[in-house]
Amino acid sequence: MPQNSLPVRPKNSNVRSASNRRWRAALIILTVGVAFAGGWEVGHRNVPVAKNSPVRKSSVKVGSFSGPSSAAPKNVVWDLHGSLADILKRYKGGAQIAALANLIEQTPTSQLGALLNAIASCPLPGVADTAKQLVYSKWVAADPAGALAYAQTASQHKSNGGDVSLVFASWAGVDPRSALLAAMKLGQASLRTSSITQVLSAWVQGGDPMGAFAALKDIPPGLASANLTQTLFSAWSLTDPAAALAALGQISDVGTRNAVENSIIGILADSDPKAAFDALRNLPLGNQKPATYAAVFQKWAQVDPSAAMAASQALPAGTARANALQGVFSSWVQTDPTAALQAAQAFPPGFERNNAVALTLTGLATQDPVAAAGYLDQVPAGTARDRFVNSIASGWANTDPAAGLDWLVKNVTSGTAYYNGLQTVLNQMSKTDPVGALTFIAQQPQGNYQNENLQTAINNWAGVDSKSALAWINNNLTGNMQTSALTAAANTLIRSDPASAIDVVNGLPDGAGRNAAINNLATQLAATDTDAAIQWLHNLPPDLSAATVRTAYQSALNSWASVDPSSAAGFAQTLVGDSNMAAVVNQTARVWAASDGQAALTWAQSLPQGTAQDGAIAAAVTGWATTEPQAAWQYAQNLPQSAASNSLLLSVATTWSRTDPAGAAAAVVSVDDDIDVTAPAIRSVVNTWESANDAKAKGWADSLPTGPQRDVAMSTIAIHQTPYHPDTAYTWAVKITDDSQRAAAISTVMTGWARTDPTAAAAALQSAPISDAQKQTLANRFGF
Repeated sequence: MPQNSLPVRPKNSNVRSASNRRWRAALIILTVGVAFAGGWEVGHRNVPVAKNSPVRKSSVKVGSFSGPSSAAPKNVVWDLHGSLADILKRYKGGAQIAALANLIEQTPTSQLGALLNAIASCPLPGVADTAKQLVYSKWVAADPAGALAYAQTASQHKSNGGDVSLVFASWAGVDPRSALLAAMKLGQASLRTSSITQVLSAWVQGGDPMGAFAALKDIPPGLASANLTQTLFSAWSLTDPAAALAALGQISDVGTRNAVENSIIGILADSDPKAAFDALRNLPLGNQKPATYAAVFQKWAQVDPSAAMAASQALPAGTARANALQGVFSSWVQTDPTAALQAAQAFPPGFERNNAVALTLTGLATQDPVAAAGYLDQVPAGTARDRFVNSIASGWANTDPAAGLDWLVKNVTSGTAYYNGLQTVLNQMSKTDPVGALTFIAQQPQGNYQNENLQTAINNWAGVDSKSALAWINNNLTGNMQTSALTAAANTLIRSDPASAIDVVNGLPDGAGRNAAINNLATQLAATDTDAAIQWLHNLPPDLSAATVRTAYQSALNSWASVDPSSAAGFAQTLVGDSNMAAVVNQTARVWAASDGQAALTWAQSLPQGTAQDGAIAAAVTGWATTEPQAAWQYAQNLPQSAASNSLLLSVATTWSRTDPAGAAAAVVSVDDDIDVTAPAIRSVVNTWESANDAKAKGWADSLPTGPQRDVAMSTIAIHQTPYHPDTAYTWAVKITDDSQRAAAISTVMTGWARTDPTAAAAALQSAPISDAQKQTLANRFGF
């Protein structure tokens, strides 16, 4: 069968209409679900969408988008006056989702990409994720190829496959065959594998497991992951485990079949544990996994502990019996701890009895810590006893933490279990009796345990009553302990009461804790109250180091520029001339350029000539390259050649290659400058491309005409491949035409190859296209 092909299914004219129905169903389900969760009246059917305020070019209008083309993702600034922001202000819960859904419903397909650009800048991640899911559902219904093209570029920008996954989640539910063909054509190996798996799993869950497995067999070798068969049989067993078990004969690989058998048996135990046990016992002894016994008997004991107990005791002594008993007792104690404990104590003395009693008591501790504590002496020292102590502490923390603390001090006194138990109890106690918890903590030996418990308790208290927490700290603690407590309180207040946090942070002694708190405060203030942030920055404690002051400004400007870049840049401009603040000015330009490169560049060019302007321009162009790399490259290429412009070209090329390595590669080899100028950019692009798609990177390098640029690309591939595949690296090194570069690359390859396979390396060296003297030098170096 041809590469990337599948058996052709007759065209279904209802695919598009089914897709549209699915999009509308998604809207209804999501809206109603959030409505119930948020207390919104489901009967309120026609939720109005907020009317538009005057909008900037990046804002969304109901039913259309007034910004740039939706052909590709673009970073845009969150529009505080746009319709998306208006929806967030006017509606909550289900009403908010309904308004977003209405907006998406009215947006033309051609503008869905631009709508996603605006959604990506939403300051509320949960709302943004929900809206994005709905947009992709609609887009896939109308134009799956267009949705995928956008999602691929968006995923490259964010270095993950989240958007692509959303596309295939919708596409697979409508037309899994077409979705699979598209997934198989993805260039990035990891994304291709996950997308194929996602589509086939959805195909199985959609009620056509045989169709999914037929398609799996037609996938060319190397495109699907080795464990995909196991994944799909597991998905099948979730809906029909008996049928999945009966179809195991379709799996030709013995190892895969064995793994799948145990997985299905574990799932079958949910509905019929007795049948699951029978199936497990009928497997060859070598295929009966102990973990499967534990899972089957745990589920069996949930419905019939006596029968599960009898079956486990009938097993011969060994690992299978031990795991079966573990499953029985861990489940039985949840429903009838008294009966479970009696059954455990009825075992003859020995390891099996000790283990059964420990398992039962550990479960009992979470339900009745007082009763469980009376059995502590019956559990011998070791892992089981430590687990038992932790369970008692957890049970007491939920009912009477003060009693739990008293019990730990009197009965356990030391060891890892003691300190872990204290941590559990004190965390809960600090929420109900913070003074009692902190008084105990202050009396403990100094060290990591004391400091962790102190910070946890202060965080819990300051979050609900900061005034009392601060008063107690100042009146009862001194030295390092007071500093640690005040730092914890400050970090909590930053989120709830920034004004109070300023007073606390300013009063902290110099050190890493204060520096971290200052950075947190700068970020939070700039995002919520820029006037307060500016005033605070101007009045930072005078004893701060220059580096700490600079970092505080950077944190504030980074946060501010992501919300209101123009105003942030206006403030940054007042810092020009202060050498300590150069990085702050540059950071502002870079953040602004990620949403509007031309505006950021224009601002940078308006700065006074000198190093400040040069740095800001370079930062703006680098930031611009994240969204409009061609425009940024064109600007950098038109600059007079200098060390600075060469460095800028390298920076743009590196940034460009993360999202479009082919475009970046074509750009760097089009430069007519001396190879010494372009070589760093070629190396950077090839390295990035190889990490994402080594086949395409190699194909591009091979297609270059003989000459210096091709030699640099070949050398880069050889060096990149050496740690993983030195034999492959060698085949690339010998293609280099320049004698000195070829010799250097072969030397690098031999260095790595000699460590992993010296015999093969020595054999390759004998025929290497380098001089006899060079061969002898390498042979002597590596002892060939």
